[in-house]
Amino acid sequence: DGTFKSYGETGKTTHNGIYKFSGDTMSINDKEGCGDTYWATYKITFFGKDSASNTAIEDSCSGRREAINGAGLKRIKN
Repeated sequence: DGTFKSYGETGKTTHNGIYKFSGDTMSINDKEGCGDTYWATYKITFFGKDSASNTAIEDSCSGRREAINGAGLKRIKN
């Protein structure tokens, strides 16, 4: 549905927002973290059916970039 939530090590929601995919590029907007007018762009490398890693292409929001650049992503089914 184009929305995401990220969870910290304690299981609490740390960010939520919207995303778009184009090929191996993901653009994200986390409204409460970095503002709702700025989109960041990351290269996504998939491994397996529900896991990926990301590398920043453009993200001037330092807190978000530090938190997710190089981090793994895993789909959690509702």
